[in-house]
Amino acid sequence: EFRRVLFRSPARLWCKRGNSENQKSCDIQKRLTDPTMKFYTCFLHNVTQCFDTFNLIFQNKAPVLFKLNDSVEELLHDIASRFIVPKVLRERKLQEIDVSNPEIHCPDEELFVGFLTRRHLLSEEALSTHKKKQFFKDARAFYVRSFQKVKEKFPMRDQILTNLSVVNPENQDDVKPEPILTLAERFPNVMKARSEEHT
Repeated sequence: EFRRVLFRSPARLWCKRGNSENQKSCDIQKRLTDPTMKFYTCFLHNVTQCFDTFNLIFQNKAPVLFKLNDSVEELLHDIASRFIVPKVLRERKLQEIDVSNPEIHCPDEELFVGFLTRRHLLSEEALSTHKKKQFFKDARAFYVRSFQKVKEKFPMRDQILTNLSVVNPENQDDVKPEPILTLAERFPNVMKARSEEHT
C-alpha cells in the first residue's frame, strides 16, 4: 500500500514530465520507493522503543532522580544486548566493554534488528548482497554510537546518583547504612536543616 500510494503521488508525475523545478521532489520520491527504505524505517521503529521506555520514566512529575542510575544501566544493557555477543555481556561489566570492537559484535544473522525488519530482508531476494551488508553495517554503527552517547551523557560512576537509590521506596527493605552516610557527608547542610526542624 505504501509503495502504491507513492507511485501515484504528484512527485512521480512531475518526474515523468521532466520538470526541473521539481527535481527535489523527484529525489525524495526515488528515496522513498527504494526497497532499502523499508529496512531502515522498520529498524528505527523497533530500536526507538527502548529509548521510549527510558523517556517515559522521567516524564513523571514526581521526583524520580533516584531511578536514573538503574534506568541508564538498563538502557545500556538493552542496547548492548542487541549487537554484542551474549558471552561478553555475561563475563564483563557494561562499563568495561569496548563496544566499538568489531570482534565482540554479533554476526549479521544474529544482529537484532526486529522481526519485521528481518522479514523484509528475507523477502527482498532481488536486493543485492552489498546493500544488505551495508544495512547491517549501518545498524551496528547506530547501536555503537547510541551506547557511547548514553554512556557519555549520563554520569554512571557518580557516587551521588548511585547512593540516591536509598530514597527509592522500592528499596526500603534493603537499605544499607553506607549510602546514607555518604550522602550525609556530601550534603551536611541538608542534614543540619532536618535536625533543626525537629528541635
